[in-house]
Amino acid sequence: MLSESPNETSRLVDWVIPKPHFLESWGDARAYDGTASIIQPMISPLYPGLSEIELLASLLGNNPANGYSEVRKTWERRLGQEKNSSAWQQALADGVIEETAFAPVPLSIEEVPVKENSESSPSDEWDVIVKPDPTIWDGRFANNGWLQELPKPLTHVVWDNTAWIAPADAEQLKLSNRDLLEISHADETFELPVWIVPGHARGCVTVFAGYGRDVVGRVGNQTGYPVKLNSSSDGSVTVRPVGRRSNVVTTQHHQTMEGRNLARAGTVAEFLANTEQPEFAHPPSSAPDATMYQQWSYDGHKWGMTIDLTACVGCSACVIACQSENNIPVVGKEQCDMNRHMHWIRVDTYHKGSPEQPEETLHQPVPCMHCEHAPCEVVCPVAATNHSDEGLNQMIYNRCVGTRYCSNNCPYKVRRFNFFDFSDAFLTDPKLDLLSNPEVTVRERGVMEKCTYCVQRIENARIHSQVENRELADGDIRTACQTACPAEAIRFGDLNDPQSKVHETAQHSLNYGLLEELNVRPRTTYLTEVTNPKEAPQP
Repeated sequence: MLSESPNETSRLVDWVIPKPHFLESWGDARAYDGTASIIQPMISPLYPGLSEIELLASLLGNNPANGYSEVRKTWERRLGQEKNSSAWQQALADGVIEETAFAPVPLSIEEVPVKENSESSPSDEWDVIVKPDPTIWDGRFANNGWLQELPKPLTHVVWDNTAWIAPADAEQLKLSNRDLLEISHADETFELPVWIVPGHARGCVTVFAGYGRDVVGRVGNQTGYPVKLNSSSDGSVTVRPVGRRSNVVTTQHHQTMEGRNLARAGTVAEFLANTEQPEFAHPPSSAPDATMYQQWSYDGHKWGMTIDLTACVGCSACVIACQSENNIPVVGKEQCDMNRHMHWIRVDTYHKGSPEQPEETLHQPVPCMHCEHAPCEVVCPVAATNHSDEGLNQMIYNRCVGTRYCSNNCPYKVRRFNFFDFSDAFLTDPKLDLLSNPEVTVRERGVMEKCTYCVQRIENARIHSQVENRELADGDIRTACQTACPAEAIRFGDLNDPQSKVHETAQHSLNYGLLEELNVRPRTTYLTEVTNPKEAPQP
């Protein structure tokens, strides 16, 4: 057996061959349209091992096996370049091999009848939908602490898997969040904690596999609950309350700001009715203009960010990108349960309408707002948090004495406090040197931290522009969250540059600031979500 790490299968076999990580191996792959690509390793293997290609080559008598030579030999032969490697070099440079896509195949789609959502849930027979977990997938990433601690979409549960049911079904079964539910199918029975999800179909349970592993590593061992369903067996699925509860942790209500007009949304028709000042984006407000704060003037750059809620799908890729970029530690389930998770970005979820049939589900990423009138700056007794001449709300870590006054005074609750010295592991384990970003400080215990607009990337871009003897251009700086966003919902740049994309979106009629009524004047703003709902058929 070939395996990257011990698992439930490897303990049952006689021979296990160490397999390098896919980022350490040479290989090839095809895209969804058939286009071939050469896979190049990002780093040298940390430990000795054999990739699939090297193992097959060894079995065929090619010793010593070398992934690079095998991949190159294969593609030079296919490209007809055994004696001239220019095509191979071009493939490496391009990342893809031209003219290798498959010919398109015409398909016809037949209408599939959709099962109507039943008014009442059957008492003894249910539909069960098994899905891979949103963060650890089918369990292959169960030993990844970043993904275990990443709040899941909609529920924001961490370090666990749950069984989703409809609010009406929960009421009928007298269940609440975290109650254990027994699910039986044929000869298999397992338990999962319940999570009530608005808009979930009645009469069915959605369960997420990948958890409950016991041979995966110290992070993933014994986390969550195993899902056991024998899909080849006939018979109905039954559910029943167990009468016990589990300790499921969610971050959904850690920095709650409900009850205010936070994640705004409207329709295309409403926007077209008033494109200059759409009411759903700018409801009547009594925000004061008077202030005792210093008025900042920016002769150079004025950094800012906009987040398009129409594009955001709540995937949390920005959260993981920020964690990787800024050396944010994993704190564990117990600390998350005490509201001590360390992510610099959170993605809030809001439902509009009834719990049974919500009209909308809105996602809103919330980083530091870098306010012009920053409430955190005036209360710090040691000036650890201060305003830069380019508008950044800075944190000077070696000044911070941990009063947490800044966190108490932040209306957005986007500051995080290191209760434990997680930096010890980074400083004593040499393997973790590759995990941490050398351009970002590894913070010690007792320090307040938050989003910095990736100031290290700002400075890198500034240095490169100076070396090239030119001005910074729009797009030279891309924050980690902006780079990772698959929907390109995040814009970052100079608000003083009238040609920048962030200036264009900041001046858009759909743009608004979070908690504008507090007059803190955030430089991270949002574009109101605009939807185009299908009209209900007329009777």
